[in-house]
Amino acid sequence: MKFLQKHLFSFLVLLLLLVILSPLWIEVPMMLLLRFLFTEYAGESADAIVILGRGLQHRSTRIEGAFYLWDEQPDLDIFVSGMNDAVEITTVLADGGIPAAQIQGERCSQSTIENAEFTSLLLSPKGIQKIILVSDRAHLVRASLVFQSYGFEVLPYAVPTVDPQDFSYEKVLVNLREDLGLVYAGLRQQFQPKSATDIQAAQQKSSLILEDWNCQVVLTPTMN
Repeated sequence: MKFLQKHLFSFLVLLLLLVILSPLWIEVPMMLLLRFLFTEYAGESADAIVILGRGLQHRSTRIEGAFYLWDEQPDLDIFVSGMNDAVEITTVLADGGIPAAQIQGERCSQSTIENAEFTSLLLSPKGIQKIILVSDRAHLVRASLVFQSYGFEVLPYAVPTVDPQDFSYEKVLVNLREDLGLVYAGLRQQFQPKSATDIQAAQQKSSLILEDWNCQVVLTPTMN
C-alpha cells in the first residue's frame, strides 16, 4: 500500500500518457471533426469512387471498402490515386470481378495535394464532381478538405486502420503526423477554394508529369 501511495502520481501520469497516445484515442477528435465538416457517405448517389493509396499496411482495408461501395453502386467507376498503390489496388479489384473498363488510376502522386491534382486532371473532364472519397479516418479530414478545394463535392468514407487490440507506436506516429499535417495545411491555406486559373495551372503541371512518367493506370479488359 505504501508503494502504491508513493508512486500513485507516476502511475496516473503513465496511464494518462497511454490513453492520450493510443491510436484509438487519437482518432476520436478526427472522427468528430470529420462529422462536423462533412456528411459522411451513407448510401448517397455519386459520380465516382476515389481511393487514396497510403502504403501496403493500409491497402487491404481500402480494397475491402472499394468492393463494398461498388456492390452498393455497381454503375460507378473507381479511380485509384497513389504512387505505391494504384497498380496493385486496381489489379486486385479487376481480379475480384469489377469490370476493368470501370477501373482506372494514376501512379504519379506522392502527396494528398498531388492526389487531388491528378484526380482533377483525369476525372473533371468527364464531368465527375461528386465523389466518394476512401481513406483512413486520420487522413480523411485533410484529404476531404483538399479535394473540396479543387471543386469536388466530397462524401468521405472511412476505412479502418486501427485495431484496438493491436497497439503500436508506429500507428501513434502516423496519427500524430496527420494531426500536424492538418495544422500545417491549414496554415499554408491549402484548404482555400482554388480559382479556375489555379486548377488549370495544376492540371497543366500534372498533365506534363503524367505524360513524362507514363503513370496513368488503365486496365485492359479481359476477353472471356
